[in-house]
Amino acid sequence: MLRSTEFLEALRSPARAMINARQIAVVTAHPDDETIGCGAQLPWLTGITIITVTNGAPRDLIDAHARGFASAQDYANARRTELRKALSIADIPDHDNIGLDLPDQEVAANLSASTRALCEIFATRQTRLVLTHAIEGGHPDHDAVALAVRATVAL
Repeated sequence: MLRSTEFLEALRSPARAMINARQIAVVTAHPDDETIGCGAQLPWLTGITIITVTNGAPRDLIDAHARGFASAQDYANARRTELRKALSIADIPDHDNIGLDLPDQEVAANLSASTRALCEIFATRQTRLVLTHAIEGGHPDHDAVALAVRATVAL
C-alpha cells in the first residue's frame, strides 16, 4: 500500500516512473477541478479513480445560458464530454471515471448521500489515499466535497 509520504516522494522524483495508483482517488466537486488541481500528474498515475461529485450544471441555468445551452442537462452533458476528453489525454479510461451526478451548487444539501456513495466507492475500489479540495471557505461545493471526503474517511 502506498502511503501519502511515499506518494509525494514518487511525484517529485526527477527519475519519475509510472505510479501504481489503483488505491488512489481524486475526488472533486466539478468536471475540470481534477485538471486544474492535478492534471499534470494524472498521466503518471495508472489505475487512479476520478470521482466527480456534481455534473457541473447548476439548476438556475445562468451558467448554461451564458455558454449557449438551453438546459441544465445539455450543459451537464457537455461538461461530462469535456471531462472524458481531458481524462483520455491522461489515458484514464471511462471505467475509472465515476460521476455522482449531483447538480452543481447542491453538494452541501446532499452531504449524507455523497458520503454514503463515497464510502461504497472507496470500499469497492480499496481506496487508501484521496486527493481532494481543501476546506478554504471558497466555493461551497469544494468545501462540501472536502467535508464529505473527511466524513467518508472517518467512517
